[in-house]
Amino acid sequence: LDLTTAYGMYLAVADHRVQHWHLDYGELGHGQRLAAGTAFQTPRFALILDRRGEVGTTIRRWTDLLVAQGAIPDPRAKVRHPWHTAPLYCTWIDQCARGAVTPPAELQDQEAALAPAIRVLDQGMVREALALIRRERLPFGTILLDDGWQVARGDWRAHPQRFPDLRALVDEIHAAGLKAMVWWAWPEIAKHAVVDPAFLIGGGRLNRHGARMFDFSHPQVQERYLRPLFHRLFSSDPGCYDLDGVKTDFMADKVHADMPPFDPAWRGEENFFARFYALFHAEMRRHKPDACHLGCAGHPWLAAVSEANRTFDVSSSNVAEQEARGLMLEATSPGCPVSLDFHNFCEHFAEVLALARRRGWAIEIGNLMMMKRDHFAPWQPADTAYLEVIRRAITPDQARASTRAS
Repeated sequence: LDLTTAYGMYLAVADHRVQHWHLDYGELGHGQRLAAGTAFQTPRFALILDRRGEVGTTIRRWTDLLVAQGAIPDPRAKVRHPWHTAPLYCTWIDQCARGAVTPPAELQDQEAALAPAIRVLDQGMVREALALIRRERLPFGTILLDDGWQVARGDWRAHPQRFPDLRALVDEIHAAGLKAMVWWAWPEIAKHAVVDPAFLIGGGRLNRHGARMFDFSHPQVQERYLRPLFHRLFSSDPGCYDLDGVKTDFMADKVHADMPPFDPAWRGEENFFARFYALFHAEMRRHKPDACHLGCAGHPWLAAVSEANRTFDVSSSNVAEQEARGLMLEATSPGCPVSLDFHNFCEHFAEVLALARRRGWAIEIGNLMMMKRDHFAPWQPADTAYLEVIRRAITPDQARASTRAS
């Protein structure tokens, strides 16, 4: 029931028996430091046994318990704005098409595998998509610029060649009645990114994946890095981008036991995430009171600081997988709307759109300019029949949400 300062809980079960169940507080040299004479209290656990229940129903018993115990805010108390769940166009699959990339089911060296898709994103491509949305009268509420708008992962400035005037582009999107968001993988720092070592955990210590991480627990990093970054992203002041929200990505398995933050109160990966989400969400809302954080984590402590949760990179055309992920998000992030992540192929596309209508979930579409029949088919320009499927699938309620957003 408590979000602990441990680095992780490890549970192994076989043949209906618990083999081991322990908390990892870090190995020698990185353990949790305790002052002499102090008492240490382990977190509270809740063991819920349910032989007959469906897994989502069982998990809801846990999240309801968290609300009842005051561990997480009551999700009914959060104000949610209609535009957060209006139909959204994300540039990513069109980027993959233009870069001749079919994303692998499991990403290893992400930057190497996806580099062609990252390089093709520029303001001309975004303007082309915006013109298509207006010409075809597709009632999208938001355009989201995915990976490639920035200088590098970790250097979150608009790319000077591909987006020489991001603010002018955002102004055009706003003038068309849409919101503008960007992709932001905050735990990621590219190896070639130039970052002040004073902003990093341990001055640049590498985690188990050989990557650096920002130490957002440090007050100076918050003041000198995070606040100026969010002012540039969300403020309407001259020289700022006037964006409306961010899509977070690639969070898991980053803050390991040998990556101790400056503030010991931030120890533990989930604990670090929960504290950072609350921090950046408040900073984002300081500039834009209705700003949107589109997350990808089913986690009850993050539900209050996420405007929607996407089903996250379903690489196949399996509609059942999309639905299963959405139901799990509903269970693990109470009150947070589900957003079906983009469906890469035309195969079963109408079924995914029907699923969104049936469940009342939001929908993201990642390709308007290009289409691909299935995993093995070549990319080809989107035709009128494909666009008509999208147009007809957007329900009257979604269209009204898009209109209200504009």
